[in-house]
Amino acid sequence: MARQFFSVLAVGTPNDVLHSIRLKVRALGCGHIVPVVYFEKKARGGQFYVFLGVEGSASGKAPDEVNVLCERVRYQKGVTSGGFVGQLLGPCSFEQIRSSLDPQEFDTSGSDRIPYCSRWVHDPGDLIDLLDVGGAATPDSDRTARFDHLLTWLSSVGEGRWETFLRACQTLGVADDSSSARSVFRRLSLLGHIEASTDAREWIICPPVFVRPPNRPTRCFWCGQRTDKWLGRLREVSTVLPEDQPGSLAPSRVTIEASDSFRAAIAADSEASRFEWHEQPLSDVLAAHLPDLDGWQQSLQPIVGLTNPRTVQRWEEQAYVDDTSFYIRDGRYHGQPGLYCITRGEGRHQSQLMFYFDEEGQRLLRGDWYGLRFLALRRAGHRCEALWQGQNGNGSMLVLRASERWPMIYERTLVLASGLLPEHSSGSNLLRYRDIPLSTAQVLAGKLGVELEVHSDA
Repeated sequence: MARQFFSVLAVGTPNDVLHSIRLKVRALGCGHIVPVVYFEKKARGGQFYVFLGVEGSASGKAPDEVNVLCERVRYQKGVTSGGFVGQLLGPCSFEQIRSSLDPQEFDTSGSDRIPYCSRWVHDPGDLIDLLDVGGAATPDSDRTARFDHLLTWLSSVGEGRWETFLRACQTLGVADDSSSARSVFRRLSLLGHIEASTDAREWIICPPVFVRPPNRPTRCFWCGQRTDKWLGRLREVSTVLPEDQPGSLAPSRVTIEASDSFRAAIAADSEASRFEWHEQPLSDVLAAHLPDLDGWQQSLQPIVGLTNPRTVQRWEEQAYVDDTSFYIRDGRYHGQPGLYCITRGEGRHQSQLMFYFDEEGQRLLRGDWYGLRFLALRRAGHRCEALWQGQNGNGSMLVLRASERWPMIYERTLVLASGLLPEHSSGSNLLRYRDIPLSTAQVLAGKLGVELEVHSDA
């Protein structure tokens, strides 16, 4: 029997009402009767409609359990922060109300308080769909100084919403718009300076850490929170070696000679003692603990409650192409597995959503864009390759095709081996990661199913 929907007017905020519904559903044990709930499109604080998905409603009337649930969630002024105020209306089918719904479906019996967040509100975006639009760039000391200033500002603020990060990038001249600011965020995250919140709407600065590179045991580079005061203190007790990132597209790498006297001075300083130390190279630790590609796919955030979009595009080789085979019917997704970009709305209210469609598992998965593209390539049987070059006395380098860029958590491991972003030459489809140990390259390539070619001059 098809699921029926009953609507009821509510007051408060969607989060408060959702929390109250979940509490009462668990108390009444009626999760099998009311398994899901939807909200009116773009619901905010105030008044809005809630749509209860009901199983087993054959008579055209709501089951008794639903009526009891509505009474238990009834709004009481001065007693509850949100609840129902209207009469129960319905039933109706999902198709009849679909145009009125925010597409996100919520499990009513879940024990966790998953917050309501509209997926289709027009805003500057979130921190998931990260593309590096910077590409190759000519080194520029002034641009490096602006990025250093950005990191100092972020360190002083500590955390904030995506909008504050965007405005800071625009004010300091390191990004012009939301797209280029996402590229900046991605680079800062690869370097271990900043992280996104679970819902990808907020950012937080990482704690200050000294990371030891595998190839230089007497040195360490500085990740995370960075202030002028701490930098001045470090210069008093050690040799500080700043170095521009490739293309000057991020804050400079700050390397310190980590002698015993330096560490003793840091430990004795009340301000600097908050630094963390990694005795073992961080890239080695990360490589050992990262999952394989199957495990990474299972960890991705699923999208629920999606309705049929206005337009659908699927990634093929080097670009998105229109796709008419993807659609949703009776709660099941149909189409080819792959990386998709879907669009809803018109004009300035238009919104896009990107995801990987796992056809076998019937899941729509969110993750970093390069990671989803890599997943789509590997699941389609594409042969991904990498080249490790060892140069006698001059370090080592891992070379990847930019079109096969690895998922972000694996690329971060490569970046944290040296504290430097990959080099991307103009007109080249290659990314070059410096100072990557062969053991690290072999472990990561094995987990991702990448064929690794090894060249050594030794």
